[in-house]
Amino acid sequence: MKKVVALGLCVFAMLEVAFSQSEKINNGYNLESYCSLPDCKYFKFNNNIGFPQGKMTDWEMMHAEIAVKNTGSYLLTGDMDIKKEEMGVRLTLDIEFFNAGDDLIHTAQTALLEYYSEPNYAEPIVVKGEIPQDVIEQMAYLNFLVVESETVPYYELATNCYGPCNNYQLNASIKAFKKSK
Repeated sequence: MKKVVALGLCVFAMLEVAFSQSEKINNGYNLESYCSLPDCKYFKFNNNIGFPQGKMTDWEMMHAEIAVKNTGSYLLTGDMDIKKEEMGVRLTLDIEFFNAGDDLIHTAQTALLEYYSEPNYAEPIVVKGEIPQDVIEQMAYLNFLVVESETVPYYELATNCYGPCNNYQLNASIKAFKKSK
């Protein structure tokens, strides 16, 4: 009987851990080991990016980073946390590329991104694209801006990529970026 009770408590504890997450997932910084000079430039954002800025944010991106290969491929990743329950977000970002003289030399706008995560549960977000090679040669640093952000009920999103799908996209994108010339 004691073994049955102990086994029951053990199973309950495992289910509790599996189905109730009390803190955000930290996927961390993933790209630095795949991006080394002179073939690639790596940028890491140490601060969290929240929108709108202030105390009451709709979403927050942690561990934002961008790797840019000399061939023009770039990959932006981060851990996205939607703050409101049963809500998703539609957003568009501008990635701004600057030279050493602080001049804006290029802007790349992302397609409309649709994203959903459980409240207080950060999941990977992935943005990939291409920029002209001459921009990379001049680039000293970059920034990204939120052009558009709209919070909507998750069922209004056109995407059906949640949870494991986001993790798969992160891993597949890193693998493809690593193999790209």
